[in-house]
Amino acid sequence: MEQSINCRFKELLRVLNMNKMQFSKLTGVSYTTVANLFNERQSKPSFDSLVMILKRIDNLNPMWLIFGEGDMFGEYKHSDIESVRNTRRDVAEYAEQLRVLRDQIKVKDRQIERLIGLVGKPKGDRMSLGYSA
Repeated sequence: MEQSINCRFKELLRVLNMNKMQFSKLTGVSYTTVANLFNERQSKPSFDSLVMILKRIDNLNPMWLIFGEGDMFGEYKHSDIESVRNTRRDVAEYAEQLRVLRDQIKVKDRQIERLIGLVGKPKGDRMSLGYSA
C-alpha cells in the first residue's frame, strides 16, 4: 500500500527528531497547518507550504515528500522541481483557456438566441423548415 503524504510528514518529523512546534518554526509553516497534517482529517499541505518546507530543509527530496519516490534525503534532479512548477503553471494556463472558452460559448449562445428571435423558432414539421418531401 502506498504511503500517504501525511505518513511521510510523520516519518520526516521522527527522523528530524522534532515535534510539530519545532517543525513549524523551522519551516515557517503555521503550527495550525502542521497540526492539521497529523489530526484525524489529515489535510493535505498546500503548494506554498510544500515550497516553504522544501526551501528550509536541506537535501529533502521533493519527489519523496510529494510522491513517495526515492529517498527522503539526497540528490534529486533540478528538472524534478521544474516539472512540478511547470505542471502548476500548465494547470493555471488551462484554467484560463477554459474560462475564455466558456465566455466564448456564452457569447455564441446569446447570438443564437438573438437569431432565433429574429427568424422565429422552427416548427416541428419538416415543411415549415423549408424541406421538401
